[in-house]
Amino acid sequence: MLARRLVCHGLFAAAALAQFQPPQTPVTFDGTLKAYDKKFLIVETAPEQTVRLEIDRKTKLLDAKGKSLTKPPEEGSQVAVDGMKRLNGVLVALTIKVL
Repeated sequence: MLARRLVCHGLFAAAALAQFQPPQTPVTFDGTLKAYDKKFLIVETAPEQTVRLEIDRKTKLLDAKGKSLTKPPEEGSQVAVDGMKRLNGVLVALTIKVL
């Protein structure tokens, strides 16, 4: 009985460690803003290649000089987006810089 409990706890610990990922460095996506919403944005990085990133409350919106913006960028504007992958595999935007 004790051995069975130890095996179950060991499997649980192994599963928890398998989900752990070390901290990742942000990746920058440069391109044209195709869509902007309260929850996500879509950037066209190359012809007919797009990247969808989620926006959360920590996402910062900056102008070319690094100052904070109050209004969302217009579709078609050039942007540089620093993004990071969450543990669930979804890309999230950390900063959106309008160029």
